[in-house]
Amino acid sequence: MPNIGPDGTLYLVFPALLAVRETTVARSGFGSLVAAAVSSAGTTLAQAPWPKAGADPQNTGSSAQPLIVGIDVRPHHKLNVIEAGDHEKIEVAILSSETFDAAALVAPSSIRFGRSGVEQSVVRCEPRGHDVNKDKLKDLVCSFRRDLAGFRAGDRMAILRAKTITGQDIVGADVISIEASHR
Repeated sequence: MPNIGPDGTLYLVFPALLAVRETTVARSGFGSLVAAAVSSAGTTLAQAPWPKAGADPQNTGSSAQPLIVGIDVRPHHKLNVIEAGDHEKIEVAILSSETFDAAALVAPSSIRFGRSGVEQSVVRCEPRGHDVNKDKLKDLVCSFRRDLAGFRAGDRMAILRAKTITGQDIVGADVISIEASHR
C-alpha cells in the first residue's frame, strides 16, 4: 500500500531482507523517482535516481512515468550477494501482483538489468513463469550475465527496466551486496 510523506512524496515499499527494513521507490512531488534501501535503524543504505519525467533512458520514444514493479534478485536465496566480475548468471524475478501479471505482460526482449537498469545483460526468461514468493501468482523469472550487468564494488542497488507488451515502461529495484570474486 502506498504511503504519502509530509513533502507529498509517494512511497511504494517492497519487502526486503536481513538488516534492510525496506526498499522504497518514491515519486517526489516534482515528478522524479528515487529508489532507496533503508536499514532497520532508519539509515539510508543505498539510493539510485530514476529518470525524470520526460526522460527516456532506453531511447524508446516514451516520456511517461514508468509503472513501479517488485523484483527479487536471487529469489531462492536469503542474501542478494553477487560476486564482482563473475561470469555466472544472476536470477531475477519480476513479481506479479493482483493488478500486474508479470509472466503475461512483460516483453522479455525489452528487459534491461544491472547497475543503472540500461544494461543489456538478459540471457533468457522462463516462458511460463512460476511463483517464487508463494503468493499464488506466476512471476517472470529471468537470468542475466553478471559480467554484463555492470556492477561495481560498493553497489547496493540493482535496477531492472522493461516494457510491457503494450509499450508501458516498468521499473523495479532490489538491494544487493557486491563481493570480491573468490576465484
